[in-house]
Amino acid sequence: MLPTEREVSVALELLERFITTALSLETQQIPEVDDVKFAVATVILYFGFNEEDYEIRNLIKTLESRKGVSYSELRSHLPNFVSHARELLYTRSSSAFYGETSGDDLF
Repeated sequence: MLPTEREVSVALELLERFITTALSLETQQIPEVDDVKFAVATVILYFGFNEEDYEIRNLIKTLESRKGVSYSELRSHLPNFVSHARELLYTRSSSAFYGETSGDDLF
């Protein structure tokens, strides 16, 4: 079963919180790595991102590192991923609101 739009929105919020807090020494509100992995998987499933795509593959590789997850490396991959996913979510939501069913053709 695919994630819902609400689940993707919550996942993106968690990833955004990770981006802003991951390198801070003062905060105790850093999301757990397992939660970040789940959020990334949720977004990938919802949008049907190709796991063989260079950026997605590197993100997954970073999350599945046997040496452990590097917060700084993960943080370098997430901003573009989250930004792109937010834009897609907004586009899909807008299209659905206006009754457009073809999400692939924006023009």
